[in-house]
Amino acid sequence: MDKVSILPRGGALGVTISIPEDRNLHNRHHLEQELVVLCAGRAAEELVIGAVSNGAANDLQRASEMANMAVQRFGFGSGGVYVPQSPRMAAQVEGEASEWVNSAYAQAKTLLLSHMDQLNDLAERLLESDEVVFETAKIVSSGEVLGDGHAS
Repeated sequence: MDKVSILPRGGALGVTISIPEDRNLHNRHHLEQELVVLCAGRAAEELVIGAVSNGAANDLQRASEMANMAVQRFGFGSGGVYVPQSPRMAAQVEGEASEWVNSAYAQAKTLLLSHMDQLNDLAERLLESDEVVFETAKIVSSGEVLGDGHAS
């Protein structure tokens, strides 16, 4: 995570900006972790605000596409490589991809729940300044406190 912002951008009410890693190969674990990151915004919204909105729609769409690709194209699903030739096979791929996204969402919520103090600090900081850059977000997530009594 390089920057978090609550400033509206291109149809989104906020954004988390990460510089993509320069890698061509992705294993199952890496893709599962990417799904957790994509689900974390909606999970944070649910935990902090108490309700979800359509604000994370793009992230959820990307998570669904990534999970579908992981299961179907990369063969990371439980049934190996799928080439849906029938509606039954397509439904099987969709079902497993849905399980991947639901699991990632549950993991994101669990992770955020275990760091609620840092999440609330980050939310407060965003309300104060609209944007938090990587180093500040990293310090907030680590719980490090500065001289003013707030996480940086």
